[in-house]
Amino acid sequence: MNISKMFKSVLAGAVLSIAVSTNASAVSFSGSNLDADWSDVKTFTLAGPSFYTLALSGIEGLFSLKLIGTGPVISEDLEITDSVLKTGTLVAGKYKFSLLVTDSDSGAYSFVTSPVPEASTLGMMVAGLGMMGFVAVRRREDV
Repeated sequence: MNISKMFKSVLAGAVLSIAVSTNASAVSFSGSNLDADWSDVKTFTLAGPSFYTLALSGIEGLFSLKLIGTGPVISEDLEITDSVLKTGTLVAGKYKFSLLVTDSDSGAYSFVTSPVPEASTLGMMVAGLGMMGFVAVRRREDV
């Protein structure tokens, strides 16, 4: 097997293993046409620590945001003139997301979580790729 094919197969395996291991706790939901007295409540469970991103766009108005769960509680009243992007981290557990529009013409929101890769997973992948590189260099020297 030539080095190019070996490298491609190792890289494909690493990408697949990361995708499978991190896909378990991703959460995503959104809403549009947010006008006065609109609300949305969602519940979700995270299997591991995750980053979150909340984007409110095309909006001008007053909003009440609550994210209650295992980790730190987020409760804010937001006055938005154009758009807002909030980010942070959440620990594993059950959560309740609530967004209440008190005064707005229109707009949309998106809430997305993405898992934080474990350090051991990344360490093993880097070690494996390093070993494959070492083997490839040794084989090239022998030829």
